[in-house]
Amino acid sequence: MESERYKKRIPKRSRGQDQERSHLQESSIFVRMDPQHTDDVLKHLEKQKELLKEAHTTMLQELQKLEVEHETMMRKLYELMNTHTLNQKKMEETQNVLGGRETIEASSQSTVTTDDEEH
Repeated sequence: MESERYKKRIPKRSRGQDQERSHLQESSIFVRMDPQHTDDVLKHLEKQKELLKEAHTTMLQELQKLEVEHETMMRKLYELMNTHTLNQKKMEETQNVLGGRETIEASSQSTVTTDDEEH
């Protein structure tokens, strides 16, 4: 009884659905090819493989150039930042001297404070 009830609930396929299903089974992934086509595909794939190898080599060379350039730029940035820090310190010292807060003795190259502060 239950099988009859189950059959009643499932609608029957239309003729178009059956044809579509058989068409899908016929066009499976595995298709037989002529030996000539197989040879052509093999040659094409080998050529693509060579082109990909060349592209890979070229990209590696470009990457190495960019890495060297990056390292050079980082070194220059480091030098620039050091120079900037030194210039900033010198400018602060100059402003302190011009402001009258410090006097520098030329003979001993030491800093003497006028406000009894040590720097």
